[in-house]
This record gives sequence, structure tokens and C-alpha cells, in this order.
Amino acid sequence: MSNIYLIIFQSGHNIFVRINGDNVNVYGGGNMAVGDYYCYSTTGQAYVVSAANLAAAKAEGITPIAVVISLNPSQNDKNHGWKHGYGVSLKAVFDNKAWAVEEKLYQSSSHRFTLPEDGFKDVDGYEGTHYITDNNVYSAATHPAFFAAINFDVPAPTTSSGWYLPAPGQTYQMLLACGTGDYTTASYKNEAGDYGWQNNTYAQAFYRNMGTFLSSAGEGYYTAWPEDRTVRTWTCVEKNEAKSIGFETYGAQIWFWNADDSKTLSNTFYTRPFISF
Repeated sequence: MSNIYLIIFQSGHNIFVRINGDNVNVYGGGNMAVGDYYCYSTTGQAYVVSAANLAAAKAEGITPIAVVISLNPSQNDKNHGWKHGYGVSLKAVFDNKAWAVEEKLYQSSSHRFTLPEDGFKDVDGYEGTHYITDNNVYSAATHPAFFAAINFDVPAPTTSSGWYLPAPGQTYQMLLACGTGDYTTASYKNEAGDYGWQNNTYAQAFYRNMGTFLSSAGEGYYTAWPEDRTVRTWTCVEKNEAKSIGFETYGAQIWFWNADDSKTLSNTFYTRPFISF
């Protein structure tokens, strides 16, 4: 078991704890928690800040960029040095980007799924995203959603993964962080393979808690998650030659496994990438 070193230092009235010497600092000390904010600073350091400490952190040049939704990184993320977890971007761009412009196989077999019980085991969005970039003819023209995520116009600490399209297991963890139930409680399934909830307490919990996570970052730091229109977000995985897996919300409906959209579909898709740290 590796040693854990804590370096405690003080700036003004605030105490910072650096964990494992890996340049992720807990603002105000204490432990990281789901619902905290992953932040970058004008000094280039990365911080995790609770909602209670966020105003003070902003005053010291620390900017929230993502909501922490999991403290259980994958082994692949740990191998890269991102030992703490991952978050979803506070900001989003409604840019109508297709997953790809041609219907054919692009992903490795380890990022290709038909059923949620298999796909939700995949929490390696960084690996899945960069398999696309490293093993295909890749550009903004060929894979618009991937390009938009990787080149997301929000600065990220150099000690992080940078931005990427999430794996389905990560969007599922986002749901659980917002107080929803297990995917096996899906109230709707169809022949196309879509799974979701309609007009139930889990959909309401997602909007309520995600709304709190986002808005608590403060005006100008976040993009609201709309309830009054269809919003689709791509994951990095595919179902087959023609289709990829997305995450869709509309009003009281959440399709946490949206398996019936062509890879080339762009209408109502938007970019809200994830980040590992």
C-alpha cells in the first residue's frame, strides 16, 4: 500500500490540503464529496471546493468548472494518475453535433454495447474517447461530438484528463449522484432498446438535484439543464454500425439508455463533457 502524504499550508484564513502530492487541493481542508466542485486557479493548481467554501475560493482566483459526481475512478484513470474521481462540466454548448458523419464501426469491442447492464460497467470515457481519436480518421468534420468535447472552451488543470465524452457508466453515476434509483427500476422500455423513466420521482430528483449542483456554482459559471425541451448528450460508446448510445432528457422523461439514434443525428444534441482528476 502506497503512503499518503498530506501537505497543509495556509493562505489568509484558508487552509488547503494537498493529497498524495498530485496537485489536487481540498480548499478549506476536509474530505472530497460528491456535489463538490472541481476547479482550476490562476496559479494553475487544481482544487476541489465544497459549495459552502465556493464564494471564498472564487475571491482567491479559483474557478469552478465541474460538479464532482463520483469518487471512484476506474483503474485506467488511476493508471494515468487521476486517482480521485470525475465530474461533469458546469457549462454546456448547444451545438448540435453528430457522433460521426458515417454509419460504420469505429469503437473497440470494449466500448460497444447493446444493453445497459453491460454498458453501465464502462466508466472509461477518457479511454473510449481517445480510442476514437487514435484509431480512426479523426477531425471536427468526421467526429463532431468528440472534437467538441475534447476542445471544449473551458480551461482545465494540466493535472487532469482534460475534457472527453463520458462512458455510459459515468452518466449513470451522474444520475445516482442526483438521487435517482437503480436502472433496473426503468418504467419504460421499447423494442429499439431504449430504457428510461417517465413522469416519476427519479426524473424529478434528477432535475431538482442537478439544478442545485449547477446553480450553486453561481451566475455566469454554469449552463442550466433545460426541462422544457429535448436535450441529448452523446456517450463515447456505440451500439452497432448505425447507432451510438446517448443520454436524453425532456420534461419528466429521462432516457438513461438511448439506443435508437443514428450516429449521424445532430439535432438537439449538446456538448457537456466529463473530466477525470
